[in-house]
Amino acid sequence: PANNSVLMGKVKDELENLESELSARITEFREQCRMIEEEDDRLMTNSIRLKVLQCDVERLSAQQVDTQKKFEMAEARHNEINQDLSLLNDELNRLSSVKSSANQTWSDSRRDEMYRTAILVGDKLRRLDKDLNDTISQINRSNEALDHGSDPISMITRTLNMQLQSLKWIESQGHRIEERVNYFEGCRKAHDQ
Repeated sequence: PANNSVLMGKVKDELENLESELSARITEFREQCRMIEEEDDRLMTNSIRLKVLQCDVERLSAQQVDTQKKFEMAEARHNEINQDLSLLNDELNRLSSVKSSANQTWSDSRRDEMYRTAILVGDKLRRLDKDLNDTISQINRSNEALDHGSDPISMITRTLNMQLQSLKWIESQGHRIEERVNYFEGCRKAHDQ
């Protein structure tokens, strides 16, 4: 009986030690499970963020291609108007260099041709100004969420804004040329009388 009691005490102590160790390991296992679950949540969140970022990059790439096409169209229109303005300016310079004399008269067809050219250039400038304003407004609206000064879209937008300012200057020069044509027409009429 005394041996049994000592043996029972040892078994009881051993069981308490095992139970205590098991409890510690269960606590440690639960902590490891919690940490793994947190890491898994972080990985899932990062995966979702990467997919969103990838979609944004694809959208921005498509937007950049579209913006580049619009920029190229605006640049082509700008070149057309520059050519028209150059022709008109050459004609105006030629007319300015010709000294007016009593014998010189402008033919109606020549005067009408100059008027048509001036009107054509003015119309093209106004259309280009409207198209460019619309394009730049559309680009600005599509880039409102972005506030990056060095991204390609912002650089293209700034370039288009500068292009718009140049075209507005060209339009003002076209108006000046139209005024000069009107002035010469007035001089011709006065001279013809």
